[in-house]
Amino acid sequence: MLLTRLPQLNTHFQRLPFTKLDKSFNLCKPIFTFSLMASPSPSQSPIRVSSFSTNSPTPLSSKRVGTHNGSFHCDEALGCFMIRLTNRFFGAEIVRSRDPKVLEELDAVLDVGGVYDPSRDRYDHHQKGFGEVFGYGFNTKLSSAGLVYKHFGLEIMLKRFSLMKLILT
Repeated sequence: MLLTRLPQLNTHFQRLPFTKLDKSFNLCKPIFTFSLMASPSPSQSPIRVSSFSTNSPTPLSSKRVGTHNGSFHCDEALGCFMIRLTNRFFGAEIVRSRDPKVLEELDAVLDVGGVYDPSRDRYDHHQKGFGEVFGYGFNTKLSSAGLVYKHFGLEIMLKRFSLMKLILT
């Protein structure tokens, strides 16, 4: 159903101030699907988005989310992207460090620190004995992105689908 309506949706989305057309795929994408590597220019978006680094220019919130420095993987990149879509961490600065003193000062930590404790917003899966799965009947151990989705996925999806419903009506 949605695929047959894509040309109509593109035409509809082009009129909205918070979207831009991605000509490479001939699909319209909301600008607020944040880039992980860089901020859009002010002319592209009314929403200010901090970059995926410790050099973030003026984040939208005072919250700070940490992940490890060095090479990064889809796991923590997706986890950081998703957690920044939540109300609590919207626009949070991403801090990349392995220093335990730095990590303990952060509001949330993903994929580093050796702790899985959702009550403290700690979402690492590397510790010995880790066996968290999505729920009853699931066998696959979760990555850090999976842990973020387990705890925030419903909020993220409800926001996304509510917005889509609003746009499509």
